[in-house]
Amino acid sequence: MRVAVICSDMTYPPREGLHAHTVNLIRSMRTFGHSVDVFGFVRDPSLIDEIQLSRDAGVSFASAPIHYQGQMLRRAFRERVFASRSARALADQVRAGGYQVVHLDGNLASATAGLLDGLPRVISFVDPPSRRQRRAAAGSSRTQRWAALLRAAVTTRFEKSLVDERSLWHVVSSSDAAYLREVHPGQPVVSVPIFMPSGRVTEAPFVGKTESSALVHVGVVADTRQAYLRSDVVRTLEALRSSDLRKDVRVTVLGRATADDVMTDLLADLGGTYLPWVDDLDAFLGTLDVAVLPDTYGTGIKSRALELAGAGVPMVATAVALEGIEMVGERDVLVSSDDNFLAQLGRLVGSRALRNEIARNASVVCAELFGAQSVAAQWDRAYAAAIDLARST
Repeated sequence: MRVAVICSDMTYPPREGLHAHTVNLIRSMRTFGHSVDVFGFVRDPSLIDEIQLSRDAGVSFASAPIHYQGQMLRRAFRERVFASRSARALADQVRAGGYQVVHLDGNLASATAGLLDGLPRVISFVDPPSRRQRRAAAGSSRTQRWAALLRAAVTTRFEKSLVDERSLWHVVSSSDAAYLREVHPGQPVVSVPIFMPSGRVTEAPFVGKTESSALVHVGVVADTRQAYLRSDVVRTLEALRSSDLRKDVRVTVLGRATADDVMTDLLADLGGTYLPWVDDLDAFLGTLDVAVLPDTYGTGIKSRALELAGAGVPMVATAVALEGIEMVGERDVLVSSDDNFLAQLGRLVGSRALRNEIARNASVVCAELFGAQSVAAQWDRAYAAAIDLARST
């Protein structure tokens, strides 16, 4: 199948994980026999090493990407109302390309949907922007809450501007798909997981850890870019500081931003470490005995949960961290809340056998549901559905 992917931004190598899912999508779809051409927008062209991108992933732009500045959503609204000359030229090139499906990745790319009317289109939000902002409002301070609620209203309006029964919307989790169907009745929506990096999720036999160490290495893996997200990590560290478990564990927090003063002080008290980013994620995951996913906000499938499961790291995770991932509590993961977090973590810290059992079961589920072949088959069905929608009107 010939597919045109229009991206909303691109960096390569991916900056702190941003845009990695787009590269993985393109690379994986080509691996499974699709012909994929890449178009789109770029906020900062200096952050793309196109030679390395082509060498590593076989990805190159079919035409020069459109450079833009400022907030993506603001530019998306502008393109939606008054399409720029460059966006119209991009759409003309896609129309002339004879593509069977156009995959619009992200808000800005989605704003070009009206210029591609009549073509089979998949509008990929990955996770719904309006739901993300509504959850952010729930976890923000009073002053920040109003700003988040305003962003939720704006993103809902943007979503409504894209409603079209002839196009197919995409998110990665089934709960997000259900949310969009409720908020935008009649809009076709499909949930398909993202492709994980090559080798991150495999069907290789699980090999549990057997070596002994003085302390159990516990990794708190989270997104710390916003205050309401950091609060999940702070709550976890505070619980550990007041627990007897602290003498049995070595704590590392892997976030996606510089640690604030509160986290820094808590980790200093625990003798722990904070890492804003690691260049070799596989090597880091290999050092962990247990992972904690403390999320109470956010939307979509958390790729970090899949990465941990694929790497054979047993998890203590909240229900939000596991959204869209069909793992069974007590078999594949230990599900936690504020009431039982320390008890659940203590079970894994105290038993290597339980750690290996949980990790083995999670790795099987991850390979079955999120392996490359499974995800590729789901995308094949999604693209076929988009073609049917375009033909039915």
